[in-house]
Amino acid sequence: MMNDPRRLEISGQNFQQLISGVVEKGASVTFKVTGKSMFPNIISNDILTLAPYQDRMPQVGDVVGVANPVTHQVIVHRIINKKKGLFLIKGDNILKSDGLFMKKSIIGYVCRIRRNNSNIAITKLKNKKNAFLSRIRFFCLSKPLFYFNIIKY
Repeated sequence: MMNDPRRLEISGQNFQQLISGVVEKGASVTFKVTGKSMFPNIISNDILTLAPYQDRMPQVGDVVGVANPVTHQVIVHRIINKKKGLFLIKGDNILKSDGLFMKKSIIGYVCRIRRNNSNIAITKLKNKKNAFLSRIRFFCLSKPLFYFNIIKY
């Protein structure tokens, strides 16, 4: 698989710029993820498809790709709260939030998860439930200071 000419391996800022550019043009982008921050909903080596929002606004419960302006990495985490046009983003399996992001930092939303050649269902009910549980973990188990970690361009 490593020598597959159809496969492009890219990471970091270049990856963020590439997928942002594709989604800005109205197309979806598919890529493999690593890490444990969204366990058990998303696990390492899952294949995600990130789609543009187009005519709808991001909602609490959506799993989104966010461009982190500090690290220039793509974060795939859940929106757990929305306040005054800012979106609080956090991984389901971690206590600390990523901070508050403006809509323009949100690249798109996860519309498909593939694991072991099978689709993993994404339902709004499941997303709302997980957003609630993630928010409870955040507010009950972390320092309130993290809530005010605002990411700006």
